[in-house]
Amino acid sequence: MKFPKNLNTLASFNAVASNKKIVLFGGGNLCMKCLNTFLQGRDISYIVDNNSSLTGTKLYGIDIVSPDRLSQENTSDIVILITSIFIKAIMAQIETYGNFDVFSGRILINTQFNQVAYDLFEHQKELEQVEGMLCDEISRHIFSECVYRRLTGEKNFSDLQLKAEPQYLLHSFHQNDPPKNEIIIDCGAYTGDTLKKFVDVYENTLVRYYAFEPTTDSLKILEKAVHHYSQRNYAPNIIIMPYGVLDEETTVDFALVTERSTPNFIINARKSAINNFWDSNRCHIKTVKLDDVIPADEKITLIKMDIEESEYPALLGAERIIKMYKPRLAISIYHSGLDYFRVALLIKRFVPEYKLAVRHHHKTHYDTVLYAYI
Repeated sequence: MKFPKNLNTLASFNAVASNKKIVLFGGGNLCMKCLNTFLQGRDISYIVDNNSSLTGTKLYGIDIVSPDRLSQENTSDIVILITSIFIKAIMAQIETYGNFDVFSGRILINTQFNQVAYDLFEHQKELEQVEGMLCDEISRHIFSECVYRRLTGEKNFSDLQLKAEPQYLLHSFHQNDPPKNEIIIDCGAYTGDTLKKFVDVYENTLVRYYAFEPTTDSLKILEKAVHHYSQRNYAPNIIIMPYGVLDEETTVDFALVTERSTPNFIINARKSAINNFWDSNRCHIKTVKLDDVIPADEKITLIKMDIEESEYPALLGAERIIKMYKPRLAISIYHSGLDYFRVALLIKRFVPEYKLAVRHHHKTHYDTVLYAYI
């Protein structure tokens, strides 16, 4: 597994740049944002940009020059901050000029990205351990690329998508085990989008469906979806569970991000995101433990979780179900740097014989899913 040379945090950047010249690569909007925030008051030597029409101009009084200027530099004298969204291409370009210290402005300017990068960089051994656990080369490639791109701030993940495989429904789930008497737990049922997917795929083999969703607005839409699918001839028994899911029954603060497309989340589970969603409304929700609310004799066949960094404690609360019935698992791991390794290690501790796979389902960093099956 490949890791970048430097940890992309503001503290690490400041330490490396303390006795070096700072050069920015990219003179667009992100460059201006960086100059107006954490670079304010810093001495910037010059800005590099691939757009030849900018060569010879200035931004905030700083000279914009051609990338060839880097060939004249001693790699030990400068630090390069990429202030463009095209991280991967620019990093490859910089490498042709030498082994410079390189940082990502896209990460340094975002508190949540910064925390993810820190957690990934600090747990390289665990990440390599998980990579070795994955059952196929496709998974190993996708996993290592997702980790590297989160560490470097790359925006484009579209080449990692396998569009033939629907999200949460890995083809290998039923390679040797055709669907039969399916009983599904959906943690993060939202407005019924995944309910539609599972009902359409499993049809009359889907017996029962537990839909966990704690927010009032989403529940109203979910109820309409449940009513719609209940009219089908092969309709499953759909049970709405108006709770969040953790490893205990409690009441927690919940952020309602009503003005954005970003999903709602349990505040204590995503402390790194609070500054990004300062204008969120807040409410209280009840959380439950799956092992406590799912009947002991209910043979669960699949658990899906996409619950905004609450996946790990929710899995802890499903230990009995997982150990007893070994259901197929589809668990989102992209919300937290820690989840890229701790979710897999926990699942293998519960059931060592699980096969693990990773797929990515979005053109950006969203929707990396860990799959487990027997």
